[in-house]
Amino acid sequence: MGLSDDEIRDLYDRHQTRWEKLDEWLDETEPKQITNADVAAAMDVSPAVATRYIQAHLDVSRRADSPTLYQLKRKGRTRTAVWQVHNRLAGQLIDRTLYEDFRTRILRAYVPDMAKLAQVTPRRRKRCERRIDYAIHNVVGAVAVLVDDALDGDEE
Repeated sequence: MGLSDDEIRDLYDRHQTRWEKLDEWLDETEPKQITNADVAAAMDVSPAVATRYIQAHLDVSRRADSPTLYQLKRKGRTRTAVWQVHNRLAGQLIDRTLYEDFRTRILRAYVPDMAKLAQVTPRRRKRCERRIDYAIHNVVGAVAVLVDDALDGDEE
């Protein structure tokens, strides 16, 4: 016949790396912060092994092409360290979508109007071109800064 869902999950769980297990647990539980004790209890391992889970996750998440869903940032030192959990992909995808949507809106709505105005009134052509350039390069950038500043304290 084939493997049951439980058998497939069991095989998958046995072949996951430490960072993958921790990343999956973070995705399932969505904690704002974790400690070594939290990881040890969740994974049913000793605190020393929990440290290796966290370290493996940190090693992978620091790579430029990291596949991790979450970024951990330490507050405190030694055994009392508290790790802040940040959803890396959700924020990036939402921000990228917002900026692309905003840029597309400018290109589809504002730019044709300015181009038409430049065509109808040739002496205003340079002014229209400057406005188009300003809208594309500066307004989208300003929106990015405003969104980043507004959401700066969200993850803490």
